[in-house]
Amino acid sequence: MKLRSAEAQAYPDKKSYSPKVSGHEYVTKFVELNIGLFICAIGMYMTVQANVGLAPWMALNVGLENLTGIGYGLWNNIIGIVLIFVDFALGEKIGFGTFGDCLLIGSYVQIMDFFGLFPVFHSFWIGIVIMLAGILIQDVACFYIMDSAFGIGPRDSLMVALARRLPKLSVGQVRILIEASALLIGWIMGAKVGLGTVIYMIGVGTVLDLVFALYKFDARRTHNEGFIETIRNIAALRGKS
Repeated sequence: MKLRSAEAQAYPDKKSYSPKVSGHEYVTKFVELNIGLFICAIGMYMTVQANVGLAPWMALNVGLENLTGIGYGLWNNIIGIVLIFVDFALGEKIGFGTFGDCLLIGSYVQIMDFFGLFPVFHSFWIGIVIMLAGILIQDVACFYIMDSAFGIGPRDSLMVALARRLPKLSVGQVRILIEASALLIGWIMGAKVGLGTVIYMIGVGTVLDLVFALYKFDARRTHNEGFIETIRNIAALRGKS
């Protein structure tokens, strides 16, 4: 048995612009979410092993460590928690995907690092190629996570929230502005910034726009579900079956 709403009927052929309407859709979207989280970790690990400079958010973490003495890993978690509250205040929904992003991606990266999935690259230009490949994989993963519509990570939620309020900018351009802000603050606090960092800042947003264009996907229109909405909808579907 399916649930169908006016919003669902309005966009029947669109990806995640309408609520999920069947148990099968919940299963397939949950699989899509977990595929996205895993390949995002692969892309993130590749950008680290590329060894050509800190990513902007990592530069912010390192800058805060320089300022406070608190480790950059802990600052990464603190910033994520703070952003969850900011995202909620901006009207974004916090769902299973949000906490999957916070908890699983970093864990997958640690596992990959333990097994040495990729070596550390010492050639700058090979490192740039690996970093760009990692960015592409991360941005494809970003599409899968967003298209699953179970809620997205704190930083991506901030990007979408601002993109909704800045309609003249593409989502990728908003991403570049956020990355640039994080990078600037980190640099002011003493984090080292290299050419690779700048390439990452520009590349991650530019490639994201290309990926969304390829998939004909508008992140502003995604119908993300919060925890309660997901649980309520699944319960309703079970009751109708």
